[in-house]
Amino acid sequence: MAEPRAAIIDLDGTVYREDQMILNADRGINILRTAGLETLFLTNSALDSPRSIQQKLSDFGIQVDTEHILTSGVITAKYLAEHYPDSTSLIIGEETIGKVFEEVGIAQTNDPAIADVLVSSLDRQIDYHKFTKALRTLDEETLFVATNPDRTRPGRDGLLPSTRAITGAIEAMCQRQPDLVLGKPAKSTCEIALNQLGLSAEEVYMIGDRLDTDIVMGNAVGMTTILVTTGVTTEEMLNEASVQPDHIINSLSQLSELNISR
Repeated sequence: MAEPRAAIIDLDGTVYREDQMILNADRGINILRTAGLETLFLTNSALDSPRSIQQKLSDFGIQVDTEHILTSGVITAKYLAEHYPDSTSLIIGEETIGKVFEEVGIAQTNDPAIADVLVSSLDRQIDYHKFTKALRTLDEETLFVATNPDRTRPGRDGLLPSTRAITGAIEAMCQRQPDLVLGKPAKSTCEIALNQLGLSAEEVYMIGDRLDTDIVMGNAVGMTTILVTTGVTTEEMLNEASVQPDHIINSLSQLSELNISR
């Protein structure tokens, strides 16, 4: 096997829950960096921009450039820029993802008659008006894209609804499934992350708290996968799952027990 040279690290449930850092997560990041590994943060959330995540991590004592932060919003914008560069998107989501699309250069509209792509993302202000726009946008010729498949996300006091709550409602209303579901564990998301690192999968650790996204993606391409139990995956879920990580730790600070080095 190739020698590990980098780690792709999930954020929600792995490094923090909302605005609260998970105990000693900063020590875990330092363990990786002291071992000489490059770190890339990859989150299925589109609620925050790379810049706001950079500031949040800085407040926790974790320094990182925005180029080393990928959100599902960034992934979706990059994918559309490469594969549908002339498209115009109507986004069901919060202001942040719209700004990300603007930075990448993806045209946007609020007019269902103009849009040829409907993007479904988490929107904590979802309402009847927005669902009406989605309904009127999504015809047979419209590309239907979900930024990620997550049903829930970790909150400070328990689980919270995530993107799937929005996408599922649109599916039921329009009787149509998304053409593309990006974010982890999509192959295209993995490719974007590895290209950013300039490494092969065998040279990368995948660290996260979800079996169905983080570990599935890492296992599929041959990364060494590490599950942390600070997020959504319970012991019962682990015992019943057909997908298993290479390593299980209780928190990022326990990375020291895996003898990670270059």
